[in-house]
Amino acid sequence: MFDDGLDKTTIIEMDSLPYSVRIKSEWARDWAYVRLGQQGEIRYDKSRSVSLKAGEKTHVLGYSFGTQYQAGSLQPLYSASDIAVDGLKDGLIYLTQRSFETGNSGGPVFVQQSSGEYVAVGIVSAGRENIGFIVPVANINK
Repeated sequence: MFDDGLDKTTIIEMDSLPYSVRIKSEWARDWAYVRLGQQGEIRYDKSRSVSLKAGEKTHVLGYSFGTQYQAGSLQPLYSASDIAVDGLKDGLIYLTQRSFETGNSGGPVFVQQSSGEYVAVGIVSAGRENIGFIVPVANINK
């Protein structure tokens, strides 16, 4: 399932042929998921995903640069970043000290609860230099 409700369609021309291209128009709706029938579950907290405080540490799992650094086994790379601003900005969670790279898109972003449990608060959408952009799980319909 994915959300393309606000995508914009435009026609571009390449090699004298018209192509219809869909472009996302809002980062905060940049998400997709698929059910794989796998065992296990990632716990998430929708209300926490919209009320994080600047300075809170996040924990990100993903495949930076694809499987290049997997050494024969498919284990996600761990990285950590901090919440950059209280709450949401433009509908997104902003991170600073971004330590994830290309290939992390769609990966889960966790915070630690006071109980010690880790819960997902978002998914990686993009990064630009030191800043990360995370779609909060509150934006995902399930």
